[in-house]
Amino acid sequence: MKVALVGPELEENLALRYLHAAVERAGHAAEIYDFHAAEQIPDLVERIAADRPEVVGLSMVFTARAREFISLAERLRGVGYRGHVTAGGHFASFHARDVLEDHPAIDSIIHGEGEEAIVELIENLERPGRVTGLTWRDADGQIQDTPRRANLDDLDSRALPTRPDAFQDYFGLPIANMLGSRGCYGNCHFCSINAWHRQNGGKRFRQRDVRHVAREMAGLYHDHGVRIYNFHDDNFFLPGKQANLARLGELKGQLDALRVGQIALQVKARPDSVDSDVIARLKQIGLFRVFLGVETNAVSGLKTLGRGTERRQNHQALRVLARHGIHTCFNLLMFDPEARLADLWENIRFMRRHARFPLNFCRVEVYAGTEIERRLRHENRLLGSYFGRHYRIAAENVQLAYEMFREIFTPRNFTPAGANHLAMAVDYEFHLLRHFYPTRADGRLEKTVKGLVARLNLNSAELLGRICRLVGAPRLPSQGRVEELTAELADRRATFDDAMAEQVRCVRSQIWETGTSPSPARRGMLATAASVAAVAGVCSATLALGMPADQSVPPQLAPQPPVLTPPCEMIPRPLPPDFPTHPAEMVPSPLIEATVFSPQDTVRVRRVVDEKYIKTARTLAEPLQLANRSLSVQLVVDKQGKTTFCRVEIPDARGKHAEYCRKLEQIASLTWRFPAMDRTGTCTFTLNLALPELPPEQIAKVKTFADARCLLATQQDAAKKWLAGSVASVYLELNKRGKVTRCTVQAQPGPANAPKPSEGQTAAEREKQLLAIIRPLRFPGVTQAGHCTILLGAKLPDVLKPGSPIEIPNWHMCELAPRHLDLPDKNR
Repeated sequence: MKVALVGPELEENLALRYLHAAVERAGHAAEIYDFHAAEQIPDLVERIAADRPEVVGLSMVFTARAREFISLAERLRGVGYRGHVTAGGHFASFHARDVLEDHPAIDSIIHGEGEEAIVELIENLERPGRVTGLTWRDADGQIQDTPRRANLDDLDSRALPTRPDAFQDYFGLPIANMLGSRGCYGNCHFCSINAWHRQNGGKRFRQRDVRHVAREMAGLYHDHGVRIYNFHDDNFFLPGKQANLARLGELKGQLDALRVGQIALQVKARPDSVDSDVIARLKQIGLFRVFLGVETNAVSGLKTLGRGTERRQNHQALRVLARHGIHTCFNLLMFDPEARLADLWENIRFMRRHARFPLNFCRVEVYAGTEIERRLRHENRLLGSYFGRHYRIAAENVQLAYEMFREIFTPRNFTPAGANHLAMAVDYEFHLLRHFYPTRADGRLEKTVKGLVARLNLNSAELLGRICRLVGAPRLPSQGRVEELTAELADRRATFDDAMAEQVRCVRSQIWETGTSPSPARRGMLATAASVAAVAGVCSATLALGMPADQSVPPQLAPQPPVLTPPCEMIPRPLPPDFPTHPAEMVPSPLIEATVFSPQDTVRVRRVVDEKYIKTARTLAEPLQLANRSLSVQLVVDKQGKTTFCRVEIPDARGKHAEYCRKLEQIASLTWRFPAMDRTGTCTFTLNLALPELPPEQIAKVKTFADARCLLATQQDAAKKWLAGSVASVYLELNKRGKVTRCTVQAQPGPANAPKPSEGQTAAEREKQLLAIIRPLRFPGVTQAGHCTILLGAKLPDVLKPGSPIEIPNWHMCELAPRHLDLPDKNR
């Protein structure tokens, strides 16, 4: 039989790959379909329907993405797919009956670890009652359950996960994901991992035999060149020092016997597992990174979360890891159901004290099967549906602080390109560079990187402190004062983050240039580190002031880091889980018929949108190429100025455009606030997302600067000389500081006697090379946000013989439009 396994694989997904190996070992054919974003649904439906697998397996782990998987299943049924659709993972398992009752597109739910269950299901599609650990819908539409399948003790009896054809890499060093154990021995009240393993019976925490782990690592090392091993164990360590030392000693001996050379390891750990001797032993094998489960440094928070740790262990663990030079990052769950203002201040002090460690912070979320979910349900405090449970914090002032935090910090904390993730990335890459190439990462580079991280964390602490001081007054502040400070801090955060992102880009480019250079001489290494420090010095003062970096800093043309998922265990969540999921949940339907606002009130609402919220609409629109579209927006605003309903419409909106409407509706309903309206009413208006056209004199500067950079790149880099003479139509969207926010390229070859591409180089690669040159630039002379389209020439280098009969085209300014243009005939 053919099986389609569907789930996210931006990086190697072991959950899918263990299932893939189990299905293939049983003699069936399996294929993995990457599904990491809703806009992939139309393409996935077409591909799966064309491949006609008998079984489709959906990896429904995360609550935040559950609706997307259900939508995929429904779209598959809509095009006539009649095979069996099953799902597994934490969300699917805990909500099996709800999902099957509400969504007939899905036929069954697999509970627990799925390797054995999915094979049994494939072989018993007509008799699902024979499959252990299954919830399914029978022929009469009734939901049935079979006995749960106990967690498997012998993990090494399973087939090793299949591996991709090519691994992602850092500095040309391939990275692979690993599992040395499954489950966790902790009893945290907020974690669904413990609850998920507990519901099936058997041991919750099981480890693989060290010899099997070493053999798998050796195979990856010798057969695939893997040098970085990312262990996804929920906790890499055992709850005892001697047990850890013995296991790690055996692992090192096995790896040495199998001729495994220098490698790098990254693991997860609880603070009470971090012992100096154990870390030293693991460092001998290759440890360079630990994700530390701090979670909170407030006494009451540790109790609420059921951590079973003490504050002193948090501090001690960080001291040990810093002493051993390990890249360490952590999360703080600052807002929990019982959090008090004193707890927030305790975590802010912790953040300041350990500012040199990259970190992130957020609210405790409610997951099925956890102690926190049970307690909130018992106290009648649980809100939302099974697609997203949430709650109000008991302390009213802390709830208000959370609402302000959410609006101010969402871009920094919950987007892949957010400043906290960038700080984690640059610190990660520095430590990895130092691990493999210690002479290329001197103390000045470390000082630069740690200075970046510290300034960001201190800025976060400052902004959080401003929030806490406002809500800590004897009386809660007025809505107007809350909105005023929220807008002020959001602007300060955005300005700081823009400058931070530019500086991190410069430093990461230098790290990657150093890490990928063949073998730099000591003098070259020091020069590189000094140049990084110099760039950081220019930017550091501006970061301290929260202002953009000096535009006179030259853009870097060093190799750019790959786009990988952030080295952080937080799931990027642009929206918190407590947003309404459907217009019907946002407001009772009779309210949609509320009195239409007067023209004056509509103008008041529209003015606030234009001043505060249009930026959000445009930011969401950029990756969807909606820059020239108009939106119809209907809002219902109550008399306190809170948006209770939003509907966004784009003519003929489908696919990703429809998804855009849904996301903007969610954001507006959750965060848009207006001055008190004195009554509930509705208004409708049009938003135009088009960026303004840049003035001709600024476009001329853009063109001149882009031409100069292409000429420089083709002359300096032999690998790009084949670009010489290329003609490209380049569409650019720039911010008011000349930074590229969006760029697309269409290229054609240059004159007939220009240097020829090497064998195997395609037009797509030519466009990719040109994009790599243009995308990082910051164009001097641009003073306003806008777009333009230019014809660009990667001019011929001077190495051609004098008198060569090549005529460079006379470039002309093109029609200004947010689209690719037809390129001129190169022979005309």
